[in-house]
Amino acid sequence: MRKHAASRCINPATGLRPWETVSGRRPSLRKFTPVELLVVIAIIAILASMLLPALSKAKAKGQGIACLNHLKQLQLVWQHYADDHNDLLSPNLSTVTGFQDRSGDSEPINR
Repeated sequence: MRKHAASRCINPATGLRPWETVSGRRPSLRKFTPVELLVVIAIIAILASMLLPALSKAKAKGQGIACLNHLKQLQLVWQHYADDHNDLLSPNLSTVTGFQDRSGDSEPINR
């Protein structure tokens, strides 16, 4: 006759299974001491301090990539505008006169 797996776990010296005690109850779980908890918290703090510089570098790189994407989008807008308007771009009046003339006069001011 074949024995169950639980019956093979019995310690021949005590006659008990590993999870049983003499009183018949399971042993209580061991709790962490305050020193052990402080050590774990210190290790987590050290790891976090090592991780923060890498995160800031990744954030800066992400912002650079976003800026580059915005420049690409602006270039595409200018290209599509020129394609739609006989290869002409919109004039930038602020570079002609030195400032943007919003008075309605289209002639540049001579200085």
